Amino acid sequence: MGKAFDIMEELVDKFGVRDTMLMLSDVISAKADHIAGNWQDEGLARQWVKAGQVVRKAVRELPKGPGIK
Repeated sequence: MGKAFDIMEELVDKFGVRDTMLMLSDVISAKADHIAGNWQDEGLARQWVKAGQVVRKAVRELPKGPGIK
């Protein structure tokens, strides 16, 4: 699937699905802050904030158990 897929797979293998998704949410939130502060594009920043919220919600909905860490 390509290099990006391999990188994501490595992250999931190393940190688990939950922590990888939480890190992604943090990156998305940082992008939202950067856009709001540097581009002054509040509409685009809100879209990034919403994307981060969606990822965090997905993390809360992950099944609990030893198979998904």
